[in-house]
Amino acid sequence: MRSFWSSIAELHQRSMVLTLFIHLLLVISC
Repeated sequence: MRSFWSSIAELHQRSMVLTLFIHLLLVISC
């Protein structure tokens, strides 16, 4: 069960970084 939660936390962190990266790209393109 612990590994399950840790993997979810990792996914969440990655998605957050991905959204930040996309926002940066949008700002640069505009």
